[in-house]
Amino acid sequence: PSIMEFTHANGRHFGIDVRHPMFDRRLVELAMRIPPPLKLKDGWTRYILRAAMSGIVPDTVRWRPGKSTLAPNFDLKMSHEASGPTTEILIESESVIGDFVDFSRLRKHLAENRHQTLWPAVVLASFLSN
Repeated sequence: PSIMEFTHANGRHFGIDVRHPMFDRRLVELAMRIPPPLKLKDGWTRYILRAAMSGIVPDTVRWRPGKSTLAPNFDLKMSHEASGPTTEILIESESVIGDFVDFSRLRKHLAENRHQTLWPAVVLASFLSN
């Protein structure tokens, strides 16, 4: 849930309505009707999805055991496109969120372009300012 909240907060900030194909009501209803042996088979979660994507998604992706993180891409995009506004919001809101946030760490994260770790502070600052 926190990843989806984070994703939706990011989208709202940039005026984007974020949609996730796995949250389609019809797909959820279908998933609820799938027999358990097709959900978990031979130790593989989401077995039916992995099998259905044969020939569509490369096997190295289809059968990977874990997920990747979007943090590097998020940090890269934010450092190029939103570094100024992010810095302004955080600096202007120090008196608003200072009781909740360690600003010495925030400045360090700003200098290192670690926007994913800064984003919760930006959201907090925006929320408390409004």
